[in-house]
Amino acid sequence: MSEDTQPSEQIDSTSGLPNDSFLKLLLGNDKRIYAFILSLVGNRNDADDLMQETTSVMWRKFCEFEPGSDFVAWGIKIARNRIMNFRKKQANSKLQFKSDIVEILDAESDDMIKRLDQRMIALQECLMKLPGKDRTLIRMRYESDVNVKDLAVRVGLSTHQLYRAFVRIHAALLQCIRRTMMLEN
Repeated sequence: MSEDTQPSEQIDSTSGLPNDSFLKLLLGNDKRIYAFILSLVGNRNDADDLMQETTSVMWRKFCEFEPGSDFVAWGIKIARNRIMNFRKKQANSKLQFKSDIVEILDAESDDMIKRLDQRMIALQECLMKLPGKDRTLIRMRYESDVNVKDLAVRVGLSTHQLYRAFVRIHAALLQCIRRTMMLEN
C-alpha cells in the first residue's frame, strides 16, 4: 500500500469492512507471518489455527492499521498475542517451553523473516536470469499451478523429461540463490 493511501480507502463504506487493500497486503505477506507463527509453535496444525485466528483479528482491526507502516510487523504483533493466548490455554500440556526459550525463539524468528525476505529477493533475481524457456516452465508450474502431467502435454514433453528439466532448473536456481546470498553477506 502506498503511503498516500487514505484511511477511507481502507474501509468499504457500505459494509464498514476492510476492502481490497487488506487482501492485497495479506496475500503479499501471509507466508512471512505464517513462518513466524510456525517458528514459535513448531506444529503445522497449531500454526494453521493460529494463522487463521491472526488473520481474523487483522481483518477486524484493519481500520487501526496505519497506511504506509510495516504490515508484516503489525501482523506479527497480533500473531504474538494469539500465540501467548494459545500457550496459556496449553498450560496443562506436557511439553511447555520456558519463557526465556520463547523469547529467544521470538528474537530468532525476526532474523529468520529477514533472511527469508533476502532469499525471496534473490529468488526473484535468479528467476530473471533463467533462460526464457526455463522461466516460462517455472511460471506455468508454480504461478499458474499447472500440474506436471498437464504441463508436459502443453509443452510437448514426457513427464519424465519435464521432471528432469525441473531438477535442472531447481538446481540452477538453488546455486544462484546461494551465490547471491553469499555475495550479500
